[in-house]
Amino acid sequence: YIAFFLLIISIILIILTIIFSVNKNDINNSLFIVLSIILGGRWVFSSDDHCTAENDLHIKQEYIDVFDALLGEGAGTIRICSTPEISSYMKMYSPAFDVMFVRPVNGDASVLKGDVRAVYDQMAMSTPDESRVVELLRDNGYDHILYNVQGTYWNLPLEEFGYELLMQVGDYKVYKDKEGDAGKN
Repeated sequence: YIAFFLLIISIILIILTIIFSVNKNDINNSLFIVLSIILGGRWVFSSDDHCTAENDLHIKQEYIDVFDALLGEGAGTIRICSTPEISSYMKMYSPAFDVMFVRPVNGDASVLKGDVRAVYDQMAMSTPDESRVVELLRDNGYDHILYNVQGTYWNLPLEEFGYELLMQVGDYKVYKDKEGDAGKN
């Protein structure tokens, strides 16, 4: 696309130069520039210098690694609670993720109600109350917890609340409730 765009721009420049120029050197210089761009463009615009986006949704690669690892477990629908910065991307990435909440539009958490708001508030904190989070997740039927170990400082390991570490992908840990069916829906 870029080479095509440059070709169009070059042709327009040549036409403008021809129309407004009376000097043959200007035309020759313009032709030289256009030919240089067309012939040398493949060295300027190579895969070493430019690359395509990681994915069509422009989701961070670290998130994709986590999502793929979770989906690779083959668990069907994954009812999960995660930190606000990643939850919205989960919903976009796959319908297999049933996330408890997504980041509210414009960060306005007032649109979240009840238990969802309470969990959102906890997960947005750097030191959430794990016992409260676990209680709310079980009451609402969510059995996975995902968080960034670099951005969250949990007071107690979730193993003490009946969770097992399912995986760690990069800076993200995923815990699953050992009790299986997490509770009510």
